[in-house]
Amino acid sequence: HIKCTATPIPFTDPNLFYPKEKKNLIVFLGRMIPIKHPMEAVMAVFQVKEFLRKNKYKVIIGGSGILLDKVRDYVNENNISDIVDIPGYVDSSKLLTNAKIFLSLQDFNNYPSQALIEAISCGCWCIATDVGETSLLIKEEFGDLIDLNVNSIAQALVKAVHKCEKMDFIESEIQFAKENFNIQNSIKYYSYIINE
Repeated sequence: HIKCTATPIPFTDPNLFYPKEKKNLIVFLGRMIPIKHPMEAVMAVFQVKEFLRKNKYKVIIGGSGILLDKVRDYVNENNISDIVDIPGYVDSSKLLTNAKIFLSLQDFNNYPSQALIEAISCGCWCIATDVGETSLLIKEEFGDLIDLNVNSIAQALVKAVHKCEKMDFIESEIQFAKENFNIQNSIKYYSYIINE
């Protein structure tokens, strides 16, 4: 027997993950651990807080983990709790459908991040760190690949808010999701691996 690893072909449930009425929401979902960078996310929000307030945006940082208290303390100490909510674990299907912008800030790879493909399926403008195979998921028509630092995240947030004024990227993004994140592709891929 030959031992190998296989990159999964991700899929989403189109009955759960699709665009609904879009609100001025920026969402970060993930474990609150260093390799996911929730602190960098909230520090970038602080940099552009007045811009977000002016444009009536709210930020939801969802998830739990060792950095949860640190992130909450930062929000409170820097007086941005009016625009940042940290609810702990949240059901992504109840949040991403209404969100306009999604952040995925992993160290090594954002592929095949389940939350990221769910955000794409929901028509969110996606900001992701340019690492690993992330470019397989993020296309310039509906997202930005960025360097992992607070300034890059902050600049990408400003650009994203402007991009979301019209939301004219959703149609091509949903088409990309339907073609790439369906269960038939996953079945075909794993069947090929098993039969080889």
